[in-house]
Amino acid sequence: MTEYVASVDDYDNVLEIVTRTEASKNNCNVRIAAVLVFNENNEILLQKVSAKKKKDAGKWSYSAAGHVDAGEDYPTAALRELKEELGIDGEIEEYIGLSRTVDPITKQKKSFHRAYKVVHNGPFVFDEDEADEIQFFTIEKITQMIRSDPNQFKANLIEILSILGIA
Repeated sequence: MTEYVASVDDYDNVLEIVTRTEASKNNCNVRIAAVLVFNENNEILLQKVSAKKKKDAGKWSYSAAGHVDAGEDYPTAALRELKEELGIDGEIEEYIGLSRTVDPITKQKKSFHRAYKVVHNGPFVFDEDEADEIQFFTIEKITQMIRSDPNQFKANLIEILSILGIA
């Protein structure tokens, strides 16, 4: 099945609808919905990107994240990704903030990552094509891990965690 996404400008305005393949090939700005799942102990669920992935394999990432489909808004995509990647239904507690992917070559800001908070204790059934493992971490442990080796995290995750005062 062909997936369609919005190619957006530097202000997140839709320019055109393209396939995900075209967006990747043409290095288009796209929209990404991300979720951080907190449990009742205020721990954060992170997923370790699957070793099968070309990009960011083995790095800790959002609880769930993915492209916003054409015609979809960020919150709807965030809840869809929760279902697809963790097997849960949830409710968005709050909007956390925005992070932009930076092109490693041109250093230009690219895709928009809008992150949301969801509270859920599980159980979770994670997609093994997306993640090698999922784990709840205390805020203190995440802070310690980032200070020790920030490269074990996706850069966008660190930026979103910093909005929360964690990184």
